[in-house]
Amino acid sequence: MLTRLKTLPHVPRALIAMTFAALVLAGCSRIAPTSWPGISADEASVYLAFNEAVRAIDLIEGKELWFYPQEPDRAMTMFAPPSPAPEGQIIVGTYNNKVFALQGQDQSIAWESDVSRGRIVGAPVVAGDLVLVPSADGSLYALNVYSGSQVWSFKARQGLWASPAVEGDTIYLTSLDHHVYALSLASGKSLWEKDLSGAIPDKPAIAGDVILAGTLGNKLIALQKQTGEVLWEIKSEDWVWGTPAVGDGVAYYADLSGAVSAVRITDGDVVWTRALGGRIIASPLLADNVVYLLTEAGAVSALAAKDGKTLWQEKPGGKLLSDPVLAGKTLVVSALESENLLSAYDAQSGDLLWSYKPAEKEG
Repeated sequence: MLTRLKTLPHVPRALIAMTFAALVLAGCSRIAPTSWPGISADEASVYLAFNEAVRAIDLIEGKELWFYPQEPDRAMTMFAPPSPAPEGQIIVGTYNNKVFALQGQDQSIAWESDVSRGRIVGAPVVAGDLVLVPSADGSLYALNVYSGSQVWSFKARQGLWASPAVEGDTIYLTSLDHHVYALSLASGKSLWEKDLSGAIPDKPAIAGDVILAGTLGNKLIALQKQTGEVLWEIKSEDWVWGTPAVGDGVAYYADLSGAVSAVRITDGDVVWTRALGGRIIASPLLADNVVYLLTEAGAVSALAAKDGKTLWQEKPGGKLLSDPVLAGKTLVVSALESENLLSAYDAQSGDLLWSYKPAEKEG
């Protein structure tokens, strides 16, 4: 897999380091790999998985509500965003191959699974009574959401870094092996698969009858949802790392050159393109006719969906690699190499609402 990744053009030095760390250094039990923060949210809290702890932060005031575990555990480095689940549980995947359900109210463990033989980079996805866990060992594991017992597994050709997308009774799964897979949610059996000739590091987007996937082959590719037939593809300047955002017949995507484009989903025609002047790894986020984008260099930009004009821009500091989350009217971003691990903004105005800095004793 490393050989195939090295052949791609315009490889940013930072991502070579991250790829190397994920695939090589993390295999050494004596080295705790450095992750970037994984964040998610519900109507009341932001959940943050980063390095050796999971934290819950109050969405309104930015105050820490709880963290787990109480004592740092270097073997439990976390990378994937936590996933809220039924009955107040938070599903967490770790870099030491574990998945567990954390009871948020008292920070107890409801269940734990060690079925994965690889690191968990993509967030587990709750789909009905199942938790879908992508693993760097190349398998997608379906676990019972209440007990953690394995229901089925599906084996891809290479590692899975991305969460699956689920619609109805079908799972759409992307892989570093260049393939998009459509699977039965009930059984995990393959319905179709398509080789896109480029590693796919993030989850696909579903837009009506179309599946959209960005590749490290410098392309955004549209597939027919029922068959996997390629409908169209667009060449980009650099890797398309994140998941496209979709709405009103338009897909918004970015690449590592810093270019942001809006394209019509029906035919792939470009509506507008903007250059933000910094590498973009995090997925775009679309809400209320605004596209939110983060650059690695540390800028949060809100663009008008219709024409790409800048509505506001803020710089919380540090490197912005994690996908942003929107809870109500609050946009939350997480930064590396910054005093504040989280910053929350009013999504409409860009006004800073609060910032969160972990206490030193917890680090």
